[in-house]
Amino acid sequence: MIADASAALVFSVLTNKPTEVIDHHDITDKDGNKKSLVRESFWTKLKSVSKLSVLMVCSTAKNTGAYVNLNGLIPNHAYQVLSAHEVVSKGKVRRLVKVRNPHGANIWKGKWSPSSKYWSIPSVKQLSGSFSETV
Repeated sequence: MIADASAALVFSVLTNKPTEVIDHHDITDKDGNKKSLVRESFWTKLKSVSKLSVLMVCSTAKNTGAYVNLNGLIPNHAYQVLSAHEVVSKGKVRRLVKVRNPHGANIWKGKWSPSSKYWSIPSVKQLSGSFSETV
């Protein structure tokens, strides 16, 4: 058992494949200059890689507080990244990342959760077939 290891190390050992780690606080721009967050390049890469059907994971930061945050995410826990989508809602483009808890517990309770008021018929239709719950 690999205890307290990074997701990248675990997946590298399990799959015998190379891994890439992208810390959203340490993304570089096209010239290699570090910025606190280059959102556009990160989002573009996330969307393009999500179409390749490769294994992607994300993780939450350590938290000395409650076991489960109010939004349903578990601190210091890895999640599988299933897909990335853009939805137009109320005239604004919303970026959504679908993740899955490998333990199958603790459903997301924040904005755009399954029971969220942010969903509308048009936004659901935009994701029809690509954002199903059958994973």
